[in-house]
Amino acid sequence: MATRLGQIPERLLGQLWKERAARQGEFRSKSGRRYRVLYPGRSSSGAGPDFRGAVLEEEGVGLITGDVELHLDERDWRSHGHGSDPRYNGVVLHAVVEGEGGTTTLQNGNRVPVISLAEMLNDRGGENAPSRLWELLSLRGYPCPNASDELVEILRRAGDAWFEGAVGGFRILLDAGEQPEQTLYSGIMEAMGYSQNRQGFLDLARLVPYRRLYSLVSGRAGEEAVSSVAHGLLRSAGLHDTGPVSGQDAALGRSMQRLKWNTFRVRPSNHPRNRILGAARLLARYLAVDTDGSTGEAISSSETVAMGRGEGLLRGLKEILEASPDDASRGCKDLLEGLVAPAQDRGARSRGSIGRGRAADIAVNVVLPFYRALAERTDWDSLADRCAGMYRVF
Repeated sequence: MATRLGQIPERLLGQLWKERAARQGEFRSKSGRRYRVLYPGRSSSGAGPDFRGAVLEEEGVGLITGDVELHLDERDWRSHGHGSDPRYNGVVLHAVVEGEGGTTTLQNGNRVPVISLAEMLNDRGGENAPSRLWELLSLRGYPCPNASDELVEILRRAGDAWFEGAVGGFRILLDAGEQPEQTLYSGIMEAMGYSQNRQGFLDLARLVPYRRLYSLVSGRAGEEAVSSVAHGLLRSAGLHDTGPVSGQDAALGRSMQRLKWNTFRVRPSNHPRNRILGAARLLARYLAVDTDGSTGEAISSSETVAMGRGEGLLRGLKEILEASPDDASRGCKDLLEGLVAPAQDRGARSRGSIGRGRAADIAVNVVLPFYRALAERTDWDSLADRCAGMYRVF
């Protein structure tokens, strides 16, 4: 049975927030933006907001900390005089049982989102369902603390530990004698496979090794280079349209047709074919050279980062990482630009692309830990420190 406003004594609302907020999967504002509660805050019995020092994760923003005010009715904010009280200027979230769910204006003029608590109050099973985040972190020795400042520090330590673990994985591959170019290429290909097709993309990177990509782009530039790389990868993946086998196809070796690509309930944009096309667009950017030695203009629409020149993936991304040595935030932006690969025809799904979200995943999971591991083996101390600093910015 759904909870009605009159059934919730206001004095119990704070207790329910404290017990259930962090166990709720997510809350949504009227605009549709999602919020997760990592720490509900410290209950305040004095004048001011109901909860102090809460830690939230805001979609598209990241971690935010601040106060939370709870009301049965959104209009209580105004009727209680909070809008003219500077003690409420630290509020970052207004949580209500009933209301329009828009935004709330603070005394200093700032506006904060309003979320509905109705789903949380009606979720009887949520009270005993542990937060997935802390369920995972506790298994790794990071239990949920009781104070917001401790929580932020624990999340940072957990993140740093994960990053060092990722660095260790690349370190093992490099120490085993794998060529750096192949290691980086394989990592990017694996990241293109999402969870369902990671192994398939790894196998494809072995089937069409990095050194063979140069033969695919030889004498080509722009969209012609992209098409050539895409053709070679799709043929080997068993995902190319049927047709006569060329000499280039024969040189690529056996196909992966007997391997099963997972396409069940996969969005069209995440289909292995489209992911391979996106990978081809990115790889051709760093491999292709115009006949006069300059990068083909059609390879990328980005003009903010010096790309390509045929120097290869390893050197090309390294130059981007070193471009802004004293500005980690700028370096992150440049790296994203270097990994985004928009399709030339945005209306054609079959052309494939790499958006900013996937580019960020590649940056965090592959590029930064790989270059830190490589920098340790080559005494590039400044680059190793830079990769760690950029990871923390991400």
